[in-house]
Amino acid sequence: MRSTCETLHQFRVGTIRLRSNRPTGCVGPITGRIRARREAPEPQRDVRSDSIGIGAVTDYQRLISGFYFVYYGSAAILLPNLPLIFDDAGYSGSQIGWLLALPPAMSIVAAPTWGAVADSTGRGRALLSLALVGSGAAALALGVTTAYAATVAVMFVFALAIAPVVPFTDAASVEAIDDTSRYGRLRLWGALGWGLAAPVAGWSIDRLGLGLAPALFAAGMLVLVVMSRQMPVSIRRTRFVSEFRTALANVNGWIPLLSGTLVVGVVGGTTIGYLFLLLRSLGASSLTMGVALAIATVSEVVAFSSAGRVLGRLGIGGTMLLGIAAGGIRLLIFGSVPSVGWALAAQLLHGFTFSLPLAAGVMGAAKLSPKGLGTTGQGVFSAVFLGLGPTIGVVLAGYLLNQGSEQSMMTSMGVLVLIAGATVGIPLVRSSDL
Repeated sequence: MRSTCETLHQFRVGTIRLRSNRPTGCVGPITGRIRARREAPEPQRDVRSDSIGIGAVTDYQRLISGFYFVYYGSAAILLPNLPLIFDDAGYSGSQIGWLLALPPAMSIVAAPTWGAVADSTGRGRALLSLALVGSGAAALALGVTTAYAATVAVMFVFALAIAPVVPFTDAASVEAIDDTSRYGRLRLWGALGWGLAAPVAGWSIDRLGLGLAPALFAAGMLVLVVMSRQMPVSIRRTRFVSEFRTALANVNGWIPLLSGTLVVGVVGGTTIGYLFLLLRSLGASSLTMGVALAIATVSEVVAFSSAGRVLGRLGIGGTMLLGIAAGGIRLLIFGSVPSVGWALAAQLLHGFTFSLPLAAGVMGAAKLSPKGLGTTGQGVFSAVFLGLGPTIGVVLAGYLLNQGSEQSMMTSMGVLVLIAGATVGIPLVRSSDL
């Protein structure tokens, strides 16, 4: 019969047995549990099974929710204000467009590459920490550079560093839940962080200037570096080449998913890149711009909370198509509003144009990715959702802005999005792999 000490150091949590080295002396039950948790190998799970313990899932869910909250709160302070920072530096509309295109353009290659390195080496946590440090340092540099060439170089570093943060976090979310349709419950904390930080940042920037935004963003990245040391992202090496071949067999699912994601990304690039310029052309203050983001947050929280039900009824393809249609309508409204109040009201559509397609895309990427390539799969989705689509959006919108006003640009983009949605819609909703 096993002794009490041996029993205390081999126990089961959910369906995973945590093992520790045999102790040299007997310890009490509480000390034994703490030591066993510290010395045990970290749980590894397949997103299609319930192979992780309930206690461990709860801990990871809290960590990831907090990570989303801090990251998107920091992003709300900096990203929407970048066009204003560049505009105050005296750059033209096309120059601003190219600068704003760098982060999504770099994400096209950088996000899948970071993910592939993480999955093949099992060093996801270290890579995430490196990315956070790099993005924070680059943000600080943006606050002091004025020459256009120097700003391009800094934005290149910023784009390279920030590319893996979202896909790594989404991959960790999938690892921490037993049902990918529950992703929205974790991601809504990012919406709350964005919405709470935006009006506070707007109020502060009105009084202290735009230079405050990069500094606050960098401070948020430092907090995330500490949190990233416990993130459950790519902590085991995988046979990357063989698993990647398996992923290629799901091409009939990936093509329609990424086609719809591309159109949604165009909407995102246009709204995030030029919303503040539109609001300022209508006479909005920085505080009002923050309120606009807060209104969008309300829509996000509602959408993420109901994402599981919407996905259950419409499916991945139907939910993505709904986001495309709502995005085109939202841009058309922006192009025709007579005042700031109407533009703020249109922000209520944000949950349909961003949150629901995001939840659908993360769920679709998790479904199509083989075991061990979860981070890579989310990187591919992110490369289109936050990379290729927004790149096309900000560059095309910047070109149209040079040809006319902010509102005429929004109208033109809305028409193009609806046409593109009609093109990709049928294969998206008919795909049997989704």
